[in-house]
Amino acid sequence: MNLFFKHFRVFLLLALLGTVFVESKAQGTDEQRFKVELKLVASNKEVLIKLNSASISFARYPSVLAAAADTAKTKITDDGSKTIYINLDGANIGKEALSVLTKRNASLKGIITVTDSYSKSIVKTMEFNDATLVNFSDQVSSYSYTSLPGNMGFSLSSKSITIDGIVIEP
Repeated sequence: MNLFFKHFRVFLLLALLGTVFVESKAQGTDEQRFKVELKLVASNKEVLIKLNSASISFARYPSVLAAAADTAKTKITDDGSKTIYINLDGANIGKEALSVLTKRNASLKGIITVTDSYSKSIVKTMEFNDATLVNFSDQVSSYSYTSLPGNMGFSLSSKSITIDGIVIEP
């Protein structure tokens, strides 16, 4: 009976370790399930930028919409509400991509693709034209959770964007 409990404890320990190992491997691969990339074109140069994330935002202000309905009485001024902001967190931006991205007054054209690494299929596309760089941030740190010393965040402004074939204008 004592021998049974020794073997049972060893079996239980091995099963527990195996479960922890399998769970940690599953969590590790799930972190990088999707690949997000930006193909950027400016000044006849094309560069590919790997991204950690991308977000699109704009606002339609009720006062501007109400004024737009009655244009005979009210003069509407462009207050920036007709701008789409594309916020990007770059995973790895090379010198050539940085040069293309930060060129003053450059008109940028690009497509953001999100690819599922399991099925190798594209799950989302976001395409923009005539965009400009409006914000840029470069952060470096002595601590790293990746193999890189930091990351770069940047924002573009555009008048329209096409998401999965649907044109969106603010």
